[in-house]
Amino acid sequence: MRLVWAVLPLIILGVIEISESFAETIAVDVDGGQLLGIQNIAELGSMNFEIDMQNQIGTVTIKIPKSVWHITDSECNPVPPIILVDGREVIFTDHFEKDNRIIIINTAENTKIIELIVTGPAAPHTTSLIYGKFCFLQEQNIFLPPKKQMDLGFMFYDVQCKDTLVRMNKNANNAPVCVFSETVEKLAKRGWIR
Repeated sequence: MRLVWAVLPLIILGVIEISESFAETIAVDVDGGQLLGIQNIAELGSMNFEIDMQNQIGTVTIKIPKSVWHITDSECNPVPPIILVDGREVIFTDHFEKDNRIIIINTAENTKIIELIVTGPAAPHTTSLIYGKFCFLQEQNIFLPPKKQMDLGFMFYDVQCKDTLVRMNKNANNAPVCVFSETVEKLAKRGWIR
C-alpha cells in the first residue's frame, strides 16, 4: 500500500507515464532484423529496444511522437539523447518531422539492445523530459502558471511566461510571477515586485 502512495503522485505529475499503448505510439523500422520489444523506463529517463539483427548489418529507424518522449533544455532547444547499442555509445542521425522525432541508428551484426538515454553529463535540472513536456505544451500554445512550473521541478530562473506577459519576481519571497507589461510599473510602485 505504501508503494501505491509513493508512485501515485509521480503518475499524476507525469513523471512516470502509464500507457497501455506505449509501444503502439512509437514506430520502429528494423532494416536487416526484427523488433522483439520496447521497454520505457520513465523514472530512469531511458527507453530500451530489444532487436534481433539476424547476423546482418542494418539500420534501425525510430519515430517517437514529441507528446510521448521529447527532450529539451530549459529554453526548449532540442537535446539529443545518448544512444547505446549493446552497451556502447554510437553516432546516430536525429531530426524532426512535424510532431515526431526521427532517430536513425546503424547497427552491427548480432545487435541485441538499443538504449536511448535522456540525461547525460548535463545536470538534471537543465535537460529533462519534464522540460520536453513543458516545451511541447508551449508549442501547442499552452502555458503552465509559474507555481505549476516550480511544482514540476523548474528552478525559479527557468520559469517562462506567455509572450504577452512579463516575468518578474515577488518582493516578499522572490517567487516568479507573470504579469502584463502595463501593470509592471504599478506593481513596482506598490512594492509588490522588483
